[in-house]
Amino acid sequence: MRNSFHQRHPAIPPRRAALSTGLRGAAYVAVLGLGPLLTGCALMPGAERVRVSVASVDSLPGQGLELRFLLRLRVQNPGETAVD
Repeated sequence: MRNSFHQRHPAIPPRRAALSTGLRGAAYVAVLGLGPLLTGCALMPGAERVRVSVASVDSLPGQGLELRFLLRLRVQNPGETAVD
């Protein structure tokens, strides 16, 4: 019963798994291994967070149902390292 579609339509090959078991395992290891590296600097103890606040909001002309705003942000870095 499972292969009945492919028996009726032999020109359409059955689907294959997107990733083999080995590649799927490698993908999980890569994601779990890169997670701590990408968030490492944000989780450093003693590091002060960058503060972002909205300085002003101005409306701009839109088209149709579109709304446009001009936002001015104030970014304050209390830490000693530069923010790129």
